[in-house]
Amino acid sequence: MELKCACKKDKEEFLKIFKYNIRLLCGDNQSKQDAVGNEIVEALKKVEIVPNGANEMLDKERLDGNTIITGAGNSEIYMKGFKLTPEFMYNERKHTFSHELWHAIYAKMNRSKDGVNSEGKRILWVGKSNETFYFGAGAAIAERDTGKRYGKLFEETMMDIKASISLVEFDSEYQMKKPGVNTDVILSEHIDKWSNNDQSGYSALSSITRLMIAAFANEPDLNYHSCIQNGAPIDDLKVKKNDGTIMYANDFLYGMMYDPIFIMEEYDKYMGDGTSINLLKTTDSIYEQETSLNEKMDTKLVKKVMSEIPKFANLRTTDLKRKGVFTDSDINKLSSKFNRIWNSMQNEYKAYFSQEKIRNI
Repeated sequence: MELKCACKKDKEEFLKIFKYNIRLLCGDNQSKQDAVGNEIVEALKKVEIVPNGANEMLDKERLDGNTIITGAGNSEIYMKGFKLTPEFMYNERKHTFSHELWHAIYAKMNRSKDGVNSEGKRILWVGKSNETFYFGAGAAIAERDTGKRYGKLFEETMMDIKASISLVEFDSEYQMKKPGVNTDVILSEHIDKWSNNDQSGYSALSSITRLMIAAFANEPDLNYHSCIQNGAPIDDLKVKKNDGTIMYANDFLYGMMYDPIFIMEEYDKYMGDGTSINLLKTTDSIYEQETSLNEKMDTKLVKKVMSEIPKFANLRTTDLKRKGVFTDSDINKLSSKFNRIWNSMQNEYKAYFSQEKIRNI
């Protein structure tokens, strides 16, 4: 990895935050941290950290950072650092460092379903939806034949969420500005409750991603903060249900990191072939509107997403109850957490539903 920094603090903070992200990914398993960390360093070809306001590309695009995926899981990062940055923006810079590093990590980690093939090379798992083949690309999905990508909203907001989690769990200076905030708060509460002066142009969309995370949850009583502090990784964390079934604690967290096709197939299984890609197209339109200087977010699109995701969650939990995996208690608790996020989104996005429509959902 070629690392170019504008000042000493850039390098110190980058290396520290790199360790935070790897620790969140791997837990306290040191051998896994070392192996995965080396793999990411090998794939991350270049990191260039520039003084605030000193990069034409970043300034032109109104970006604090940008990660370029160069193929085969390799990447390059360009971002603004601490030099010429006011001290009150330091947490924002830390968040940018973590966010861009997560892009690089996701780009490398989700290129395989089962890890490696017989030759020790990572497998690119391809899935099919509505007669089109797709593969994982970063934390998004791309068409095999055209390379067209879908899932920008979920990808970017997930990087924001994971960056915030890394910092609130491991960075003492960051924690001081938001006492009491931890992973469980981030996953359950509106961003205003946990943002640390580091909101991006699309931060308001994080509630849509939190709703998807809640829809794919498998363990209602899990305390993520305790798991992390006790050395467990959260993306591929597994839980044992009452019937003995072993599941990922959250299929969306797992899929986004390791296998986006897994999410696509799970969603299509309950909602119909091709529905997952249609959902990504809708959320990408919302993302483009939110990040555009000249467009206003279409509430109808938000309401469409808010109608579809609950249907998926209901079908999925009903099926898992029928199979004996979920108990009534599981469903009640999972539904309560899901509904809390969903209800708050009505006010957040001014996307109101009548009581009759809510009952039908």
